Formats: sequence, C-alpha cells, structure tokens
Amino acid sequence: GKNISWLAASATRASVHVSFAQRSNLSDLTGKAGSQGVLCSLLGTTLGVSLSPLLGTSPYTIIPALAVFSAVHLFCMHKALQSVALNTLNTQALDIVTARYIASGGREVLSREAVGKEEE
Repeated sequence: GKNISWLAASATRASVHVSFAQRSNLSDLTGKAGSQGVLCSLLGTTLGVSLSPLLGTSPYTIIPALAVFSAVHLFCMHKALQSVALNTLNTQALDIVTARYIASGGREVLSREAVGKEEE
C-alpha cells in the first residue's frame, strides 16, 4: 500500500512543482519540497514512536488510531491539493471548458477558478 501511494504521489508531484516554478527555479523548488517531505516523515515517525506506548499492542486501540490518523492525513492532503492551481488542463477540466465554450457559441472561456469550482 505504501509503495503504491509513493508511486502515485511521485507521478503527480512533477506537475505540481512545474506549476509553482517561476523564473526557471524548478530545481530549487523540488529540493525544498524534498526537504519538507523528509521533515514531515521524521515528525510522523517521532509521533508514532511517542504514541506507541500509549496505544499498546491491542488491535482494538491500534486500528481506531490508524483510521483516525489516515482520515486526518487524507483530509489534509485534499485541502492542500485544493489550493494548488495548475496551469494545465486535465481531462475533466478540458471537458468543462469545451462544453461551456460550445454552449456559449464561442463567446465564453471559463477561468481556472470557475473550472475548479465546477470540478468540485
């Protein structure tokens, strides 16, 4: 499971970094993002080691804790990705833009913000 998550994150990370890059600073941005990832991983490991004596070894305490931490992680990732404005169109966004353009007779092209709201 963890390897699949890492692979999916790696596949999308490049496009997110390119959307943030300005003045050809993609390498700086990628390096800083890697450093943040290492720091967050270290903090998560520290939190896990700190909580493990409190949770014990019972599946009745470990499984609910896993569910709570997984839900918090997914929520935080969702909120973080909502704030990223990519300069490219995915298939769903392209469909929305094209449909609105055709429906308006070529008079209306949606902004990125409007497309983002319709994607939700």
